[in-house]
Amino acid sequence: MASAVREGIMPHNARSATVWGSRARGYRLVTWSIADGIESCVTLLDPKPHERILDVATGTGNAARHAAARGPQVVATDFSQEFLDIAKEDSPPVAGLKPIEFQIADAENLPFPAASFDAVLSTFGVMFASNHLAAASELSRVVKPGGRLALTCWTPDSTIAGMFAVQRQYMPAAAPGSTPPASPFRWGDRAYVQELLGEHFDLRFQEGNSNFTATSGLGAWELFYNCYGPTKTLVGAEVDRVVLMHTPET
Repeated sequence: MASAVREGIMPHNARSATVWGSRARGYRLVTWSIADGIESCVTLLDPKPHERILDVATGTGNAARHAAARGPQVVATDFSQEFLDIAKEDSPPVAGLKPIEFQIADAENLPFPAASFDAVLSTFGVMFASNHLAAASELSRVVKPGGRLALTCWTPDSTIAGMFAVQRQYMPAAAPGSTPPASPFRWGDRAYVQELLGEHFDLRFQEGNSNFTATSGLGAWELFYNCYGPTKTLVGAEVDRVVLMHTPET
């Protein structure tokens, strides 16, 4: 825990960083499966070569690489060192482009001065911050006046939200007296995002579909079991119960 705090990770997020990073190498496959949503976010942000761009909760760096391909200086952060190691591995120097800067950072406590970036993006990332207000405040703080912010988030009625609802049934109960974090899928609710960011940004919303393809239901299960830290951690803790979710196909 002390090491995580020294690195700038908020104490209450240290365990989450470990969980998400536990399947960092396999997570490449997950990001490839949602590449259409990632690419759409970068397209909407429209990075320019003279700009400095921040990618928050970069994961394995997919969005950062798409942004960097347009010529700007990109800084990519994540609270998982395991994710950053894979992102660096997958981001070799490209002739004519500025190298991506990777830095460990907590979305709720970004280590940058105010107004440091021309634009900020996060693809299926900042929505999983445990303190939504703190994360939204940081996104607003580090963008220059007149700058841009682009987020891609799952909606409350999405298939991914449904998957998390199933998993929630097998999660340990919250400690007595504790307040569970708000659902990450609230970031897909327009009214809620207006509350979080409307004071600082002129918000516009666009809905779309991210098409997930698997060879079978079993193939989808194996992808998340092997490559998605939260699912793998849950299965490791509750193998006997979660196995009920994985029944033979007929």
